Amino acid sequence: MIKPPSAAWVQTPTPDLAKSRHFYEALGFKEVEGSPNFFWDGRVCVEVSPHPHARTGIKVSADFLADECSIKFPAVDPNGVKLYSDTEPDRKLPTMGEPFGKLGRHAVLSVESHDVSGTVAWWEAKGFTAKVRNYGAPYFELGGGLELELMKQGCCGHFSPSPGLTYFNSGENAKVIAEIRKAEIPITQELTMFSDDGSVKDVIIYDPGLTGFFVFND
Repeated sequence: MIKPPSAAWVQTPTPDLAKSRHFYEALGFKEVEGSPNFFWDGRVCVEVSPHPHARTGIKVSADFLADECSIKFPAVDPNGVKLYSDTEPDRKLPTMGEPFGKLGRHAVLSVESHDVSGTVAWWEAKGFTAKVRNYGAPYFELGGGLELELMKQGCCGHFSPSPGLTYFNSGENAKVIAEIRKAEIPITQELTMFSDDGSVKDVIIYDPGLTGFFVFND
């Protein structure tokens, strides 16, 4: 039986380490002690990688993936999501706890899928087990609290980043959006489609490496 990863996190590339560091620190992320360029907000960990071959993807501490998921040649699921194996399989990272960042309550890493059943089969072949939420969306627990959730292609009428970190803020998003503006983080898209009065309920932002965040009110 394959042992699940001890930790999983999001890798984001960067064209400018200082700019990426500013982005995450401005949003309340803290650098993980003992792991340079790893940033944490209580709910998710992001590794900012200046490696020239780094791309947005998922990185895991898993010995069984070490031979097939290198920084230059990651495994790639049917939707183009890249899966990397960490070069330090014993890496210790914090696990999910109470959020302290400015983006709110992170829920999942969302992936828009054109082939949900094929994607489920791909991830299960890598040793992960599919679960289903009460609204029908399949998801995987990747390790360390990080979850990947599949969305059917075409279900979102906005610039939904895929893969994208999604924060659900249960009606408190106005405060979160105010914090993003205060931090002077550029907003790629302001969404009013879920609002009865035309106000901005949700926003999408991207870090300097073009990893996306969907900051959602519900």
